[in-house]
Amino acid sequence: MEASACRQLALLEFTTTTFVFRGIITDNGPGDSSEYMLLLFAQAGAITDVTAQQSYLERVVEALKGNRVAEDPRLLLTRAQAYFQLGQYAKAAADFKALQSSFIYGANADWGLTLCYLAQLPAQAVAYQQALEEILADDSHSFYAKAVQLQERVEALR
Repeated sequence: MEASACRQLALLEFTTTTFVFRGIITDNGPGDSSEYMLLLFAQAGAITDVTAQQSYLERVVEALKGNRVAEDPRLLLTRAQAYFQLGQYAKAAADFKALQSSFIYGANADWGLTLCYLAQLPAQAVAYQQALEEILADDSHSFYAKAVQLQERVEALR
């Protein structure tokens, strides 16, 4: 199986399922730096220029490097997604793992982690299979249908 095809598939799936927090904007602009980072991430998704988008994502990652990120799952999810979009899959996977026990964002974390491993195939084949099977083991998982489709698409690549 070709690694670049898996990476492209992971990016395609990720793009269609990215969770974007728009931030809370007041008349005076974003409420705090956290809200500003959420807004920057949302803006990065709307930019078509690849270089500008990467610049926005790098700013988000740099601002969200602190320990306070672990206290706010919105920021952790945003950083994980920014890492993913920058191709820093190992860092994204670490953030997604930290979110897996989150009641609200756990399903997003399961899916993001699966896509991180898919993007790193064949090196992460075992981890990818385990992450995918975890989602497929629960037909009430919010990404169950996407996981079934993904499994079929990956099999077609083999």
